[in-house]
Amino acid sequence: MEIRSLKTFILVAELRSFSQAAQRLGYSQSTVSFQIKQLEKELANQYITECSRSSPARRSRSHIWSR
Repeated sequence: MEIRSLKTFILVAELRSFSQAAQRLGYSQSTVSFQIKQLEKELANQYITECSRSSPARRSRSHIWSR
């Protein structure tokens, strides 16, 4: 697990947007998505889900801070 992936996850959760997080971090949206997928794979859980196909907004399904 990389600190970079955790920082990316936190920013996506705060902004509720992969594209806004990518822009702020200076990454492509696909890089952010890849980091989140890798983190979810390592933790064997899905934490970010897509709210709507047409909306860039995402929501955190689990509250990672309680872990």
